[in-house]
Amino acid sequence: MLNSRFANGWPNGDLEAAGVLVHNWDDMDHHDAPWDLCPSRMWCRSFRSRVSVSLINKRQPHLFNPSVGGFVVAPAQLLPTRRSISCLWAYDAGTMGMGEGGCQGNGQCSSPRSSFCWWASDQLAEMMEQQEAQGGTRPYNELILNGAHWRARLPAIIEGVFYPRGSPGRSPEIHRRFMQQFALSEGEVPLLELDLANGDAPFRVTPSASL
Repeated sequence: MLNSRFANGWPNGDLEAAGVLVHNWDDMDHHDAPWDLCPSRMWCRSFRSRVSVSLINKRQPHLFNPSVGGFVVAPAQLLPTRRSISCLWAYDAGTMGMGEGGCQGNGQCSSPRSSFCWWASDQLAEMMEQQEAQGGTRPYNELILNGAHWRARLPAIIEGVFYPRGSPGRSPEIHRRFMQQFALSEGEVPLLELDLANGDAPFRVTPSASL
């Protein structure tokens, strides 16, 4: 299912048909339980209101950090998108330094030629078209999700834990903790190796006990 979505993703308004949604772990996540976002006691607590994810597919296989693991996000849990998605960026816009929940810049885009602008939650196809038109100068896109929506949809909003090919890092341990926290099985939330060089089948299920 994931591999089909990745291989066949294309610019359109359907999140599931567009590709695969992923969240790379970063310094704004809870280190031991990154599904819980930033703890209220940490410096990043002001960013708990938002979550950054990227939409990847064979045409645009670009991650925020390809050397770090993360979560595969369930598109069905983002419906309706007007409640879950604050805005869409076709590139890295440095949203960490922005107000307005990461949706600032020059405002809403009016065309693919608009600069330093964001798209509304119902303009996924337009965002993807702008990303393809820019030719990879700022390769990965950024979807700003509502942090409260993310927390309310746990654990179902996470459909897998991934790690880059050959580098499991802390992904197996986070996977085990996530399953334990929410009483889930590997069949419900798999551990996945991600090989972006394999455009037709980049995701491979890996039993956590084997790592």
